[in-house]
Amino acid sequence: MCGDHYGVWAQTPPTNFTLVLGVAAIGQFKKFHPFRLLLAYTSPFQTAAQVSGYIDVTDPQTVTAAVSWLLFLGDDCQIKVLPPLVKQQLQQRLRQYVF
Repeated sequence: MCGDHYGVWAQTPPTNFTLVLGVAAIGQFKKFHPFRLLLAYTSPFQTAAQVSGYIDVTDPQTVTAAVSWLLFLGDDCQIKVLPPLVKQQLQQRLRQYVF
C-alpha cells in the first residue's frame, strides 16, 4: 500500500503553462498569484525565475482569471507554453486595448 491507507492518491494535474519572469514580473508575482504556484529562481541574484503550473481550461472563470493574471504580471513576463484557449482569450483581451 505504500502509505496509501485510504485508497486514494492525490493526483497532480499535468503542467500546461510555463512562464519566464524578469525582475518586475517577479515583484508582481509576489504581490498576487491566484494558483498554487512555486517560483523557481533561475539566476543566482533572483533576477529571473520560471513558473509552471496547470490552468483548468474547462472552467471559464479559471481561464478569465488566468488571462487577467498574465496581464497583471506585465511586460517582463515571457510566455513559453500556454494552452491554446488561454492564448486565444489573451489575444482577444489585448485587442481591446489597441485603437
